[in-house]
Amino acid sequence: MGDSVNYPDVLGAITGGARVNIGVIQAAVALRPRVIWAGRAFEVIVLLQNASDVDVDVIATLKLPEQDVKKQRERFVTKSKRLLVGLKPAEVGYVALPAMTLADAAPSDLYRIEVELEVKPLAKPSRIRSADGGGAFDPDLLYEDKRLLYDELKDLIFSTKKLLGRNVLEVPLPVMPGRVGQLVDFKPGWVSLCRLGDYRDVRPMLHRYGDVFITQVLPHLKRNELYKPLLQQTTHRWQAAGFDLQGAELVLITKLMTIILEYATPNETAHGYIAAGEYAIKPLLERSPLSLEASPALPNWFAAMLRAVDEDPNVAAHPVGYIDRALYDEVLRDAIMHGFDLVENATGEDLGTRSEMELYAQEIIDALHRQKTVEISRIYLPLILGGVLISERLPVSKETP
Repeated sequence: MGDSVNYPDVLGAITGGARVNIGVIQAAVALRPRVIWAGRAFEVIVLLQNASDVDVDVIATLKLPEQDVKKQRERFVTKSKRLLVGLKPAEVGYVALPAMTLADAAPSDLYRIEVELEVKPLAKPSRIRSADGGGAFDPDLLYEDKRLLYDELKDLIFSTKKLLGRNVLEVPLPVMPGRVGQLVDFKPGWVSLCRLGDYRDVRPMLHRYGDVFITQVLPHLKRNELYKPLLQQTTHRWQAAGFDLQGAELVLITKLMTIILEYATPNETAHGYIAAGEYAIKPLLERSPLSLEASPALPNWFAAMLRAVDEDPNVAAHPVGYIDRALYDEVLRDAIMHGFDLVENATGEDLGTRSEMELYAQEIIDALHRQKTVEISRIYLPLILGGVLISERLPVSKETP
Protein backbone atom coordinates (compact mmCIF):
# COMPACT_ATOMS: atom_id res chain seq x y z
CA MET A 1 0.00 0.00 0.00
CA GLY A 2 2.94 2.30 0.41
CA ASP A 3 3.98 4.94 2.92
CA SER A 4 1.56 7.54 1.58
CA VAL A 5 -1.52 5.65 2.74
CA ASN A 6 -3.06 7.42 5.73
CA TYR A 7 -6.84 7.36 6.06
CA PRO A 8 -8.64 10.13 7.99
CA ASP A 9 -7.96 10.08 11.72
CA VAL A 10 -11.42 10.05 13.28
CA LEU A 11 -10.26 8.88 16.72
CA GLY A 12 -7.57 11.56 16.89
CA ALA A 13 -10.09 14.25 16.01
CA ILE A 14 -12.22 13.13 18.98
CA THR A 15 -9.43 12.69 21.55
CA GLY A 16 -7.23 15.59 20.48
CA GLY A 17 -4.65 13.21 19.05
CA ALA A 18 -4.22 10.90 22.05
CA ARG A 19 -4.33 7.16 21.36
CA VAL A 20 -3.00 3.76 22.36
CA ASN A 21 -1.90 1.34 19.65
CA ILE A 22 -2.70 -2.31 20.33
CA GLY A 23 -1.80 -4.27 17.22
CA VAL A 24 -3.74 -2.71 14.33
CA ILE A 25 -6.30 -1.11 16.66
CA GLN A 26 -6.07 2.38 18.14
CA ALA A 27 -8.01 2.98 21.35
CA ALA A 28 -8.99 5.41 24.10
CA VAL A 29 -11.38 5.14 27.08
CA ALA A 30 -13.83 7.59 28.68
CA LEU A 31 -16.72 7.64 31.13
CA ARG A 32 -20.19 8.94 30.36
CA PRO A 33 -21.45 11.01 32.07
CA ARG A 34 -18.26 12.76 33.09
CA VAL A 35 -19.48 13.15 36.70
CA ILE A 36 -20.29 9.84 38.43
CA TRP A 37 -22.70 9.87 41.37
CA ALA A 38 -23.02 7.06 43.89
CA GLY A 39 -26.18 5.07 43.23
CA ARG A 40 -26.28 6.02 39.56
CA ALA A 41 -25.52 4.16 36.33
CA PHE A 42 -22.79 5.21 33.92
CA GLU A 43 -21.10 3.94 30.76
CA VAL A 44 -17.52 3.00 30.03
CA ILE A 45 -16.89 4.16 26.45
CA VAL A 46 -14.09 2.34 24.62
CA LEU A 47 -13.30 4.21 21.42
CA LEU A 48 -11.74 1.96 18.74
CA GLN A 49 -10.21 2.78 15.35
CA ASN A 50 -9.18 0.06 12.91
CA ALA A 51 -5.85 1.14 11.42
CA SER A 52 -5.81 -1.77 8.97
CA ASP A 53 -7.48 -2.91 5.75
CA VAL A 54 -8.95 -6.17 7.15
CA ASP A 55 -11.73 -7.22 9.49
CA VAL A 56 -10.59 -7.26 13.12
CA ASP A 57 -12.22 -8.88 16.16
CA VAL A 58 -11.79 -7.06 19.47
CA ILE A 59 -12.73 -8.38 22.90
CA ALA A 60 -13.19 -5.67 25.53
CA THR A 61 -13.15 -6.88 29.16
CA LEU A 62 -14.15 -4.53 31.95
CA LYS A 63 -12.63 -4.66 35.46
CA LEU A 64 -14.29 -2.54 38.16
CA PRO A 65 -12.86 -1.76 41.64
CA GLU A 66 -13.42 -4.72 43.94
CA GLN A 67 -14.13 -2.50 46.97
CA ASP A 68 -14.57 1.14 47.86
CA VAL A 69 -12.24 3.21 50.05
CA LYS A 70 -14.15 2.03 53.15
CA LYS A 71 -13.32 -1.58 52.22
CA GLN A 72 -16.95 -2.30 51.30
CA ARG A 73 -16.97 -4.96 48.59
CA GLU A 74 -19.08 -5.09 45.42
CA ARG A 75 -20.02 -1.43 45.45
CA PHE A 76 -19.31 -1.28 41.71
CA VAL A 77 -21.38 -3.62 39.57
CA THR A 78 -22.00 -4.48 35.92
CA LYS A 79 -23.99 -7.08 34.01
CA SER A 80 -21.66 -6.93 31.00
CA LYS A 81 -18.01 -7.46 31.80
CA ARG A 82 -17.02 -8.68 28.35
CA LEU A 83 -18.03 -7.85 24.79
CA LEU A 84 -16.80 -9.11 21.41
CA VAL A 85 -17.09 -6.73 18.47
CA GLY A 86 -16.04 -6.99 14.83
CA LEU A 87 -14.55 -3.95 13.11
CA LYS A 88 -14.66 -3.63 9.33
CA PRO A 89 -11.59 -2.30 7.50
CA ALA A 90 -10.83 1.29 8.58
CA GLU A 91 -13.95 1.38 10.78
CA VAL A 92 -14.22 3.62 13.84
CA GLY A 93 -16.73 3.17 16.63
CA TYR A 94 -17.12 2.57 20.33
CA VAL A 95 -17.98 -0.16 22.80
CA ALA A 96 -20.45 0.92 25.50
CA LEU A 97 -20.18 -1.08 28.73
CA PRO A 98 -22.74 -0.04 31.38
CA ALA A 99 -21.90 -0.14 35.10
CA MET A 100 -23.25 1.26 38.35
CA THR A 101 -22.11 2.44 41.75
CA LEU A 102 -24.29 1.47 44.70
CA ALA A 103 -25.90 4.27 46.68
CA ASP A 104 -23.73 3.68 49.76
CA ALA A 105 -20.44 3.58 47.83
CA ALA A 106 -17.90 5.84 49.51
CA PRO A 107 -17.09 8.98 47.50
CA SER A 108 -13.48 9.27 46.33
CA ASP A 109 -11.35 10.35 43.40
CA LEU A 110 -8.96 7.42 43.84
CA TYR A 111 -10.93 4.75 41.98
CA ARG A 112 -9.75 3.36 38.65
CA ILE A 113 -11.45 1.26 35.96
CA GLU A 114 -9.48 -1.08 33.70
CA VAL A 115 -10.40 -2.24 30.21
CA GLU A 116 -8.42 -5.09 28.67
CA LEU A 117 -8.40 -5.34 24.87
CA GLU A 118 -7.71 -8.49 22.89
CA VAL A 119 -7.16 -7.80 19.18
CA LYS A 120 -7.33 -10.43 16.43
CA PRO A 121 -7.08 -9.52 12.70
CA LEU A 122 -9.06 -12.02 10.60
CA ALA A 123 -6.61 -11.83 7.67
CA LYS A 124 -3.11 -10.56 7.01
CA PRO A 125 -3.41 -6.81 7.61
CA SER A 126 -1.81 -3.85 5.89
CA ARG A 127 -1.71 -0.58 7.78
CA ILE A 128 -3.84 2.24 6.41
CA ARG A 129 -3.38 4.68 9.31
CA SER A 130 -0.13 5.79 10.89
CA ALA A 131 0.62 4.70 14.45
CA ASP A 132 0.88 8.41 15.30
CA GLY A 133 -2.45 9.26 13.69
CA GLY A 134 -4.22 9.17 10.37
CA GLY A 135 -4.76 11.87 7.76
CA ALA A 136 -6.84 15.00 8.05
CA PHE A 137 -10.46 14.43 9.05
CA ASP A 138 -13.35 16.81 8.39
CA PRO A 139 -16.39 16.00 10.59
CA ASP A 140 -18.61 18.07 8.27
CA LEU A 141 -18.24 15.23 5.74
CA LEU A 142 -20.03 12.79 8.07
CA TYR A 143 -23.69 12.10 7.43
CA GLU A 144 -25.99 13.84 9.92
CA ASP A 145 -26.70 10.88 12.22
CA LYS A 146 -23.00 10.06 12.49
CA ARG A 147 -22.10 13.71 13.06
CA LEU A 148 -24.39 13.76 16.10
CA LEU A 149 -22.56 10.75 17.57
CA TYR A 150 -19.22 12.41 16.85
CA ASP A 151 -20.25 15.62 18.63
CA GLU A 152 -21.38 13.65 21.69
CA LEU A 153 -18.02 11.88 21.93
CA LYS A 154 -16.13 15.17 21.57
CA ASP A 155 -17.64 16.27 24.91
CA LEU A 156 -15.99 13.38 26.79
CA ILE A 157 -12.55 13.25 28.40
CA PHE A 158 -10.58 10.29 27.08
CA SER A 159 -7.80 8.42 28.84
CA THR A 160 -4.97 6.68 27.00
CA LYS A 161 -3.05 5.45 30.04
CA LYS A 162 -1.85 1.90 29.33
CA LEU A 163 -0.64 -0.44 32.07
CA LEU A 164 2.97 -1.50 31.61
CA GLY A 165 3.36 -4.76 29.70
CA ARG A 166 -0.39 -5.34 29.34
CA ASN A 167 -3.03 -4.42 26.76
CA VAL A 168 -5.04 -2.72 29.48
CA LEU A 169 -6.27 0.87 29.48
CA GLU A 170 -7.01 2.66 32.75
CA VAL A 171 -9.47 5.51 33.31
CA PRO A 172 -10.08 7.45 36.57
CA LEU A 173 -13.46 6.89 38.27
CA PRO A 174 -14.20 9.85 40.56
CA VAL A 175 -17.33 9.13 42.60
CA MET A 176 -19.40 11.95 44.10
CA PRO A 177 -21.79 11.53 47.07
CA GLY A 178 -25.08 9.89 46.07
CA ARG A 179 -28.05 12.04 45.17
CA VAL A 180 -31.62 11.46 44.08
CA GLY A 181 -32.17 11.46 40.33
CA GLN A 182 -33.55 9.55 37.42
CA LEU A 183 -31.83 6.23 36.77
CA VAL A 184 -30.73 5.51 33.20
CA ASP A 185 -30.88 1.95 31.91
CA PHE A 186 -27.79 1.82 29.69
CA LYS A 187 -27.44 -1.05 27.24
CA PRO A 188 -24.13 -2.71 26.34
CA GLY A 189 -23.18 -2.82 22.70
CA TRP A 190 -21.16 -1.61 19.75
CA VAL A 191 -21.89 1.68 18.00
CA SER A 192 -20.31 2.21 14.59
CA LEU A 193 -19.32 5.84 14.19
CA CYS A 194 -17.62 5.87 10.81
CA ARG A 195 -17.20 3.17 8.24
CA LEU A 196 -15.86 4.20 4.84
CA GLY A 197 -19.39 4.51 3.49
CA ASP A 198 -20.37 6.94 6.27
CA TYR A 199 -17.89 9.56 5.07
CA ARG A 200 -18.65 11.84 2.13
CA ASP A 201 -14.98 11.98 1.11
CA VAL A 202 -14.85 8.95 -1.20
CA ARG A 203 -11.06 8.84 -1.68
CA PRO A 204 -10.39 6.27 1.09
CA MET A 205 -13.21 4.07 -0.23
CA LEU A 206 -11.86 4.30 -3.79
CA HIS A 207 -8.45 3.29 -2.48
CA ARG A 208 -9.82 0.41 -0.42
CA TYR A 209 -12.04 -1.11 -3.14
CA GLY A 210 -10.39 0.05 -6.36
CA ASP A 211 -8.80 -3.32 -7.13
CA VAL A 212 -12.06 -5.11 -6.31
CA PHE A 213 -13.93 -3.03 -8.88
CA ILE A 214 -11.23 -3.37 -11.54
CA THR A 215 -11.03 -7.15 -11.24
CA GLN A 216 -14.58 -8.17 -10.27
CA VAL A 217 -17.09 -5.49 -11.22
CA LEU A 218 -16.01 -3.53 -14.29
CA PRO A 219 -15.31 -6.54 -16.56
CA HIS A 220 -19.04 -7.41 -16.40
CA LEU A 221 -20.32 -3.97 -17.37
CA LYS A 222 -20.82 -4.71 -21.05
CA ARG A 223 -23.98 -4.81 -23.13
CA ASN A 224 -23.91 -8.57 -23.67
CA GLU A 225 -24.43 -9.01 -19.90
CA LEU A 226 -26.30 -5.81 -19.03
CA TYR A 227 -28.80 -5.15 -21.79
CA LYS A 228 -31.27 -8.03 -21.45
CA PRO A 229 -31.73 -7.90 -17.65
CA LEU A 230 -31.99 -4.10 -17.77
CA LEU A 231 -34.59 -4.29 -20.56
CA GLN A 232 -36.64 -6.78 -18.56
CA GLN A 233 -36.42 -4.58 -15.47
CA THR A 234 -37.28 -1.45 -17.46
CA THR A 235 -40.31 -3.11 -19.06
CA HIS A 236 -41.56 -4.40 -15.72
CA ARG A 237 -41.06 -1.17 -13.77
CA TRP A 238 -42.49 1.26 -16.27
CA GLN A 239 -45.50 -0.89 -17.05
CA ALA A 240 -46.15 -1.48 -13.33
CA ALA A 241 -46.07 2.29 -12.81
CA GLY A 242 -48.79 2.73 -15.45
CA PHE A 243 -46.72 4.16 -18.31
CA ASP A 244 -47.97 2.95 -21.70
CA LEU A 245 -44.59 2.91 -23.43
CA GLN A 246 -44.00 1.09 -26.70
CA GLY A 247 -41.32 -1.54 -27.15
CA ALA A 248 -39.01 0.83 -29.01
CA GLU A 249 -39.33 3.45 -26.27
CA LEU A 250 -38.43 0.92 -23.59
CA VAL A 251 -35.43 -0.11 -25.70
CA LEU A 252 -34.18 3.48 -25.94
CA ILE A 253 -34.43 4.00 -22.18
CA THR A 254 -32.56 0.75 -21.63
CA LYS A 255 -29.86 1.69 -24.12
CA LEU A 256 -29.23 5.00 -22.36
CA MET A 257 -28.89 3.17 -19.04
CA THR A 258 -26.63 0.52 -20.55
CA ILE A 259 -24.26 3.03 -22.10
CA ILE A 260 -23.89 4.77 -18.72
CA LEU A 261 -22.53 1.51 -17.32
CA GLU A 262 -20.36 0.80 -20.38
CA TYR A 263 -18.79 4.24 -19.99
CA ALA A 264 -17.17 2.87 -16.81
CA THR A 265 -14.50 1.26 -19.01
CA PRO A 266 -14.39 3.61 -22.02
CA ASN A 267 -11.40 1.96 -23.70
CA GLU A 268 -12.65 -1.61 -23.46
CA THR A 269 -16.13 -0.67 -24.69
CA ALA A 270 -14.76 1.59 -27.47
CA HIS A 271 -16.68 4.66 -26.33
CA GLY A 272 -13.56 6.67 -25.53
CA TYR A 273 -12.80 9.05 -22.69
CA ILE A 274 -14.39 12.13 -24.27
CA ALA A 275 -17.79 10.50 -24.73
CA ALA A 276 -17.65 8.81 -21.30
CA GLY A 277 -16.70 12.02 -19.50
CA GLU A 278 -17.65 11.96 -15.81
CA TYR A 279 -18.98 8.40 -16.13
CA ALA A 280 -15.52 6.92 -16.82
CA ILE A 281 -14.64 4.89 -13.72
CA LYS A 282 -11.60 2.78 -14.58
CA PRO A 283 -9.25 5.73 -15.24
CA LEU A 284 -10.15 7.10 -11.81
CA LEU A 285 -9.37 3.79 -10.12
CA GLU A 286 -6.08 3.25 -11.95
CA ARG A 287 -4.51 6.32 -10.37
CA SER A 288 -3.91 6.70 -6.64
CA PRO A 289 -7.19 8.06 -5.22
CA LEU A 290 -5.43 9.34 -2.10
CA SER A 291 -3.26 11.58 -4.28
CA LEU A 292 -6.30 13.50 -5.54
CA GLU A 293 -6.50 17.05 -4.18
CA ALA A 294 -10.23 16.77 -3.51
CA SER A 295 -12.91 14.11 -3.31
CA PRO A 296 -14.14 13.48 -6.89
CA ALA A 297 -17.77 13.59 -7.96
CA LEU A 298 -18.97 10.08 -8.82
CA PRO A 299 -21.85 8.76 -10.92
CA ASN A 300 -24.80 7.97 -8.68
CA TRP A 301 -24.75 4.24 -9.47
CA PHE A 302 -21.04 3.95 -8.69
CA ALA A 303 -21.27 5.84 -5.40
CA ALA A 304 -24.12 3.55 -4.33
CA MET A 305 -22.22 0.45 -5.45
CA LEU A 306 -19.15 1.52 -3.47
CA ARG A 307 -21.23 1.82 -0.31
CA ALA A 308 -22.85 -1.56 -0.99
CA VAL A 309 -19.46 -3.25 -1.38
CA ASP A 310 -18.27 -1.60 1.83
CA GLU A 311 -21.34 -3.02 3.57
CA ASP A 312 -21.02 -6.48 2.00
CA PRO A 313 -17.96 -7.36 -0.16
CA ASN A 314 -19.88 -10.30 -1.66
CA VAL A 315 -21.89 -7.80 -3.72
CA ALA A 316 -18.89 -7.44 -6.05
CA ALA A 317 -19.07 -11.12 -7.02
CA HIS A 318 -22.41 -10.66 -8.86
CA PRO A 319 -22.44 -7.01 -9.97
CA VAL A 320 -24.97 -7.21 -12.81
CA GLY A 321 -27.63 -8.85 -10.66
CA TYR A 322 -27.08 -6.33 -7.88
CA ILE A 323 -27.19 -3.33 -10.21
CA ASP A 324 -30.30 -4.63 -11.93
CA ARG A 325 -32.07 -5.38 -8.66
CA ALA A 326 -30.88 -2.74 -6.19
CA LEU A 327 -29.36 0.13 -8.19
CA TYR A 328 -31.88 0.57 -11.00
CA ASP A 329 -32.99 3.98 -9.69
CA GLU A 330 -29.41 5.25 -9.47
CA VAL A 331 -28.51 4.10 -12.99
CA LEU A 332 -31.73 5.71 -14.23
CA ARG A 333 -30.82 8.93 -12.41
CA ASP A 334 -27.46 9.01 -14.21
CA ALA A 335 -29.16 8.22 -17.52
CA ILE A 336 -31.57 11.15 -17.07
CA MET A 337 -28.73 13.57 -16.33
CA HIS A 338 -26.72 12.30 -19.30
CA GLY A 339 -29.81 12.55 -21.48
CA PHE A 340 -30.08 16.25 -20.63
CA ASP A 341 -26.43 16.77 -21.60
CA LEU A 342 -26.92 14.93 -24.90
CA VAL A 343 -29.99 16.95 -25.86
CA GLU A 344 -28.36 20.25 -24.88
CA ASN A 345 -25.28 19.45 -26.95
CA ALA A 346 -27.39 18.39 -29.94
CA THR A 347 -29.78 21.35 -29.90
CA GLY A 348 -27.81 24.14 -28.29
CA GLU A 349 -30.78 24.81 -26.02
CA ASP A 350 -30.40 25.66 -22.32
CA LEU A 351 -32.48 23.06 -20.49
CA GLY A 352 -31.97 24.43 -16.99
CA THR A 353 -29.55 24.34 -14.08
CA ARG A 354 -27.98 21.21 -12.65
CA SER A 355 -30.18 21.39 -9.56
CA GLU A 356 -33.30 21.74 -11.72
CA MET A 357 -32.26 18.66 -13.73
CA GLU A 358 -31.67 16.70 -10.52
CA LEU A 359 -35.14 17.64 -9.27
CA TYR A 360 -36.59 16.58 -12.63
CA ALA A 361 -34.80 13.23 -12.34
CA GLN A 362 -36.18 12.68 -8.84
CA GLU A 363 -39.72 13.40 -10.04
CA ILE A 364 -39.42 10.72 -12.72
CA ILE A 365 -38.02 8.20 -10.23
CA ASP A 366 -40.83 9.06 -7.78
CA ALA A 367 -43.33 8.46 -10.60
CA LEU A 368 -41.89 4.97 -11.08
CA HIS A 369 -42.65 4.30 -7.44
CA ARG A 370 -46.14 5.79 -7.85
CA GLN A 371 -45.31 8.66 -5.54
CA LYS A 372 -45.86 11.27 -8.23
CA THR A 373 -47.72 11.66 -11.53
CA VAL A 374 -45.80 12.97 -14.53
CA GLU A 375 -46.80 13.48 -18.14
CA ILE A 376 -45.40 11.16 -20.79
CA SER A 377 -43.66 14.15 -22.41
CA ARG A 378 -41.38 14.37 -19.37
CA ILE A 379 -40.21 10.85 -20.13
CA TYR A 380 -39.37 11.79 -23.72
CA LEU A 381 -37.16 14.62 -22.56
CA PRO A 382 -34.58 13.57 -21.66
CA LEU A 383 -34.75 9.75 -21.52
CA ILE A 384 -36.13 8.71 -24.89
CA LEU A 385 -34.55 11.57 -26.86
CA GLY A 386 -31.26 10.81 -25.13
CA GLY A 387 -31.67 7.16 -26.10
CA VAL A 388 -32.22 8.19 -29.73
CA LEU A 389 -28.99 10.18 -29.73
CA ILE A 390 -26.84 7.24 -28.54
CA SER A 391 -28.79 4.38 -30.13
CA GLU A 392 -26.41 3.82 -33.03
CA ARG A 393 -23.46 3.72 -30.63
CA LEU A 394 -25.02 0.77 -28.82
CA PRO A 395 -26.25 -1.77 -31.37
CA VAL A 396 -27.75 -4.90 -29.84
CA SER A 397 -28.22 -8.38 -31.27
CA LYS A 398 -31.14 -8.90 -33.72
CA GLU A 399 -32.11 -5.25 -33.51
CA THR A 400 -34.16 -3.58 -36.24
CA PRO A 401 -33.11 0.09 -36.29
